[in-house]
Amino acid sequence: MNRHPFSRRLMIGGGAAAAAGVTLGVRRSTEAQGTPPGRILFVRSGSVWQWQGGNASEVLNDGAVSDPRWSPDASQFLYVRQGGSFSDLYVRDAATGADTQLTFNESIEFPLGSKEYAENSFWVIDPSWSASGVIGYASDSYTPYAILMLFIMNFVGADPLQMQGDIDDQGNYQNIEGVSLSSDGTVAAFATRRVDPDTVEFYSCVGLQDLGSQETGLLVDDRSGSFDPAMEPNGSRVAMAIRSGEMLDVWLVDRDGGARTQITNGANAQKPCWSSDGSWLGYLVVVDYKFEAWAVSVSGASIGQPVKLFNFDDLDAPSGLSWTMS
Repeated sequence: MNRHPFSRRLMIGGGAAAAAGVTLGVRRSTEAQGTPPGRILFVRSGSVWQWQGGNASEVLNDGAVSDPRWSPDASQFLYVRQGGSFSDLYVRDAATGADTQLTFNESIEFPLGSKEYAENSFWVIDPSWSASGVIGYASDSYTPYAILMLFIMNFVGADPLQMQGDIDDQGNYQNIEGVSLSSDGTVAAFATRRVDPDTVEFYSCVGLQDLGSQETGLLVDDRSGSFDPAMEPNGSRVAMAIRSGEMLDVWLVDRDGGARTQITNGANAQKPCWSSDGSWLGYLVVVDYKFEAWAVSVSGASIGQPVKLFNFDDLDAPSGLSWTMS
């Protein structure tokens, strides 16, 4: 039976900490920090906006779109458009505004609003567009038990390929979200659900999959929960949100060995996003019940001071950020 991909909404916000608007560890002043370069896509009230040089402008007025992601040369961007019982992936030409539909998840065989219509319509969420041109996303399209699994397109317009899943003890994913591809398009990071054998409760962890061999393994398996992976452009680390108690913070985790570097401390920070050249790391925090976009410069092991980029009352946190230097 087709289901709405609700888990990504439940994973956003850090529980009670988000509801309280905790701001510990967030530098509130950006004076003397300068304005980061590049362009950032984000979503407000179902429409796509672009931030650049301290200013924000609307680039796609719709009301029902999410998850914008820049193309490798930033001439286009992916986005998800949601319908009543389905969502589809589109690509938009940034210069002309022309759209190309990449997936076709709405049932055309059954009447709108019927049980059969809902069961034969599907969802796509959390796309990623690698520098190599490979596109990845999560979808329940014709998957067993309507679970969200990893799909890739080798190029715009290519037929979607469903990857195999083998995270849990039964050899399947327990739904995935937050897809992030390596720059060369050979590895995917994602969040997935597992069951704690002691409490028999679900928790989120971060996995990696080799898209050639389809071999899958866990990078972070903390019972407290890990979310929102973002592959560093050079491929060596994965940024993610890791929960400690009821607080989320952004960390960098080495793919080789799993060593961790903490980026925020008690900030209730999530949805990290690398700039396309890897020199900046953006993320979202909750301040006074609203989401704000912040960033730090990154150079190897050197992490800069946090800089506030923007905040809006209607900022859509699950859509995250997409940052190009082009």
